[in-house]
Parts: sequence; structure tokens; C-alpha cells
Amino acid sequence: MDREDWLPGMPSSPAQIPELRYQVLGGRVYTKTRWADGSTARGEVELVVLDRLRGEPTTREGWYGAAGNYLGSDPAWES
Repeated sequence: MDREDWLPGMPSSPAQIPELRYQVLGGRVYTKTRWADGSTARGEVELVVLDRLRGEPTTREGWYGAAGNYLGSDPAWES
């Protein structure tokens, strides 16, 4: 038994961990989370959240990965 098996909502397989992306558009930051089954959730966070993640001010519009790395203006989701 894995030590983290008891955590509510914790996937039992790393392949089940959802992908998170941020989209900066018009000074706002939108989030998109996608699970392995293709379901998605969208949201919005303050720009300061992404700035803290990146460790610097975010000045370029486009998509950013969960670690704050710039992905481009319209990246495709990996399969």
C-alpha cells in the first residue's frame, strides 16, 4: 500500500493527475484543468498568482504551463 493512497482525491496513478494551464488574456488569467478522461474545468485567478509561480511579473499574453513556463499563443494539448 502506498503511503498516499488514503488522501482524498489523490489519483492512484500518476497518469491520472490532471494537466493545468494558465491563459493570460487582456490582463486577466484564466485556468484550464484537463483530466485523463478528457473532462475539463475552467476558472480564473489573479495575475499575482501566476507572477508568484513564475517568480517574475507576467507581461506576455498567451498560455503558461503549471510550472509557469510560457507555452505560446495557442499550444495544442499533448495526447
